[in-house]
Amino acid sequence: TDFLVTGLTPGVAYEFRVRAYNAAGNSDYSVVKAKTTDATYEPTEFEKFIRKPGIEIDALCEMDLGKEFEGFPFMRDDDLVLCLPFDEGTGVTAYDKSGNGNNGTLINMEEGNWVDGKVGKCLDFDGEDDYVSISNITISKDAGAISLWVYSEADFTGQRLDQGHIIGFGGDKFKRYLALVGSGIGGYMLMSETNLNEENFVNVVDAVPKGQWNHILVSFDSGVATSFVNGSQVDQISGITNDWTLNRMGFMHADVPFTGKIDEVRIYKRA
Repeated sequence: TDFLVTGLTPGVAYEFRVRAYNAAGNSDYSVVKAKTTDATYEPTEFEKFIRKPGIEIDALCEMDLGKEFEGFPFMRDDDLVLCLPFDEGTGVTAYDKSGNGNNGTLINMEEGNWVDGKVGKCLDFDGEDDYVSISNITISKDAGAISLWVYSEADFTGQRLDQGHIIGFGGDKFKRYLALVGSGIGGYMLMSETNLNEENFVNVVDAVPKGQWNHILVSFDSGVATSFVNGSQVDQISGITNDWTLNRMGFMHADVPFTGKIDEVRIYKRA
């Protein structure tokens, strides 16, 4: 099996270990193997993950005396369902770094939509028809979370229907979603139910300012959704009665496209 790894520094030693697994269970990890990148040539790029059953490649860390620990090439978290860093910088596939194979497909987007992001690269949505399609992912109302970075480039000066949908269920603007909205609602909205008579809103004036990166986190715990913007709690909704099913980012419906950048999208099955 071939793998290409990105983000490596020439002349630095990296350590890897391998584990095989199938329906019967996992094997033990192999002994750690070290490989030093060439001092003069650029490193290659990572292209894909192997899904179960198969071989799991686990990069342990960067080993370079005198420098700090640099981290992992993909997330090892049993509660992480989706991780889209949008760091590919090219092509029409956004690879899921959670290892679950929930890759995203870019629709109506070209090379120019890959731009510099909050961390590495990100995707820039044109506010017309750009979106990323993913397989249906359900977030339990009792234990789940959505985390992402957004950079809005649109003025939301209208009322409730002046919206830019960030993530939700495609094809229906009245499904559950996370969106930026007009000043009549307050700049940020979480719609938790399935029609306008049942919706619940996060209503925070200027919670997500235009023209800057903002981090949004929504956690679900026992029917309560708690929203955080840039690390501060902005609102809480109780009495949520339905789970969420998500399958798109940037464009849920023709009336409500998102204009701006989205980066580092993660979905968890824990609050």
